Amino acid sequence: MKNHNKRIGIFLIALTVIVAGCTNGNGEDDESEGFGVSIQSFEADTTSIVEQQSTNLQLRTINEGSLDAEHVVVRLFNLPFGDDVEDGVWTLDQGSNVSTHQGGDLRAGDDDLPAEEGETTWTLSAPEIGAQDRDFTAHARLYYMYGTEATSDLELVEDSEWDGVQTEIETSNTDGPIQISVQSRSPIRYFEGDEPQESLCLDIRNEGDGTPLHPNSLVSEDGNDRWDTDGYDDQVEVTISNRSNVEFEAQGEQGSGNTVNASLTEDQDRQCFNMDLPDFDDISIRQDVPLDIDARYGYQVDSSTTLAVESR
Repeated sequence: MKNHNKRIGIFLIALTVIVAGCTNGNGEDDESEGFGVSIQSFEADTTSIVEQQSTNLQLRTINEGSLDAEHVVVRLFNLPFGDDVEDGVWTLDQGSNVSTHQGGDLRAGDDDLPAEEGETTWTLSAPEIGAQDRDFTAHARLYYMYGTEATSDLELVEDSEWDGVQTEIETSNTDGPIQISVQSRSPIRYFEGDEPQESLCLDIRNEGDGTPLHPNSLVSEDGNDRWDTDGYDDQVEVTISNRSNVEFEAQGEQGSGNTVNASLTEDQDRQCFNMDLPDFDDISIRQDVPLDIDARYGYQVDSSTTLAVESR
């Protein structure tokens, strides 16, 4: 009976660990619970629309991440639009620009305020369709500018003080679709008289359901925002701050100084930096090097809905 109770206790402990938190494959707690701005719903206010009658098509969004979303733009496309419903096309009953509605910014939630929600409504008139009922598919695309802030640290240690144990580097990320892990030796051993040569790599992952975009894909003209994504998809701008007498120089052609343009293939990329470390005489026996990493990117999320049109 004693062994039986012990096995039950072990099982309950394991179950508690599973429920309480997951790991991200790098041996650290995965603190990311939100993925930036998500589409909560995209639907018409009626399940079926009679031809030449109007309906409201509504898109609801929410910022579930840690940072404010900026330059939020929503596009509606794939429906045939025109000026006359009798031509077999949809018409816009409200506003003058059916393809783009602009939502400005969406605030992230905190201890005092809940996450901000966005709402975009198009009022449309269904076309004349003839004798048979017909289904139309409407697509919506959400764009916004976002960021992820990641922090980690390394340790520098004199060779005479090193205990022979390499420690695992943990990386903490703010909530967002792009997540970053630091890959490096730690501690970094110093030998008197040697000039240390070390490198550090960042694993950059898209863990959201959409597509990251390079920040340059945002174009602002006459106070209006638009997203020109051609050639900018699956790209993220990542900067690792120079601090604590350590400077970073990107390796390869995708970077300059301490900034790289990561190109995510199959939602991931690895970018590496050379580290310009202080001389042996300029450090203490043990010294921590805080790492501050900033990822800047646009993000694109798609959704679709079916509009069922009934003939008269």
